[in-house]
Amino acid sequence: MDVQRFFEVALPQMLTKHWDVFVSTRGSVAFSVQDAGSWTLLWGETEEPVVSGFLPDASLKVWFSAPMFQAFLEGRLDPYEAVERGEIVCEGEEDLFETLGYFLRPSNSVFDVYLQG
Repeated sequence: MDVQRFFEVALPQMLTKHWDVFVSTRGSVAFSVQDAGSWTLLWGETEEPVVSGFLPDASLKVWFSAPMFQAFLEGRLDPYEAVERGEIVCEGEEDLFETLGYFLRPSNSVFDVYLQG
């Protein structure tokens, strides 16, 4: 998937999957993806949950190389291990990765698939 499309289309759609959790979560995650751009996820912001640009005061700041971000999108990257190995740089509240992972996980029931279809 194209990085820009992920942040501007797919991620906002994924946030609606668990709307109650999204609106009750606070904080922000700024992403910088090498050679692709930067975006910031604003937890609980219903009008514009993902904005273009890297907010320097984000709760969690993450810098990805293009290959590491692709691995992240494909579910092949454990962010905590990648940070330990130096494959991505992360600064701030790393537990927000867990919250993000909750929204990115695949559907686990026929009902979920039907609703997303």
